[in-house]
Amino acid sequence: MNQAQLLKQRVLGLNASDFDQLALDIFHFQVQNNEVYRKYLHHLSIDPLQVKEVSEIPFLPIEFFKTQTILSGEVTPKVIFESSGTTGQNTSRHLVADPDFYLKVSEQIFEKFYGKLSDFHVLALLPSYLERNNSSLVYMVQHFIERSNSAFSGFFLNDFESLIDRLKKASEQGGNSGILLIGVTLPCWIWQNQSLI
Repeated sequence: MNQAQLLKQRVLGLNASDFDQLALDIFHFQVQNNEVYRKYLHHLSIDPLQVKEVSEIPFLPIEFFKTQTILSGEVTPKVIFESSGTTGQNTSRHLVADPDFYLKVSEQIFEKFYGKLSDFHVLALLPSYLERNNSSLVYMVQHFIERSNSAFSGFFLNDFESLIDRLKKASEQGGNSGILLIGVTLPCWIWQNQSLI
């Protein structure tokens, strides 16, 4: 088992008390295996061996994900996520070599705080995200919908009536199933009496 696989195992089996050490170990892995990150630290004159606390770990600026190929090691990305680009600028890109790991971590985090996905109806209203084919949010929510194993789960592009109907039917069903409604709001300004409210 290589170093990357060992770190992934540790992430999936993480206890809160081990977080700081794991974060530092991942930092050192990135320094060794990510050329862009290594060069960034060099330009900042940061000696990785002097980084002893999680709060001292430097983060790559988001701009780098718009202009650089950010990968650790000799891996081929299987999925490329892009930011929404709502500002009209170049989108940032997240190259993912192990999408199954991404989904496992997402599911594990959700279930740690909210319970098993199989105990939920998952309904998603993500119009601007669903219209793109490279959204990490849609990718995760699709997985959640599949794991919920509920006939009420699904995406609703702009069909609010169907969404409301499905919410009502899911809530009337009773039982121990919760309802998870995932949505994204977009900025909305209302001009009234020459003031923004």
